[in-house]
Amino acid sequence: MKKYLLPLLLCGIALLSACGGSSAPTPVKTVPFVAGEFTTNIKESKKVLVSAVTMDVADETLAATLEEKRYIVQDLIIGILRDQSEDDLKNPGVKDTLRQSLKDTINETFETTAISDVYFTKFVTS
Repeated sequence: MKKYLLPLLLCGIALLSACGGSSAPTPVKTVPFVAGEFTTNIKESKKVLVSAVTMDVADETLAATLEEKRYIVQDLIIGILRDQSEDDLKNPGVKDTLRQSLKDTINETFETTAISDVYFTKFVTS
């Protein structure tokens, strides 16, 4: 029985390799899209939020469309950011919540799922 074990093991490894059985995910190439810097009012406050937003886009065609329609992207971002209250912005998970909201809203507006991540390169209230 032992003499059959090695050939069976080698066949199994070859089969896994041939069928893409590797557990490492294939990285998706993304294109950065810099949406810009935003200064918005904080809801029901005299304070403002200053932020800068960059996104990873997994489709070069969409990145070009976002560049062409930058005004729509910026309007969506401003609408979401200015809807935040001081209490919302004090929440430790606010940036994660905003990232998800921005990603979902922009993906929905442009009928895609290619925006994979949203990053704040600046996020200050004053």
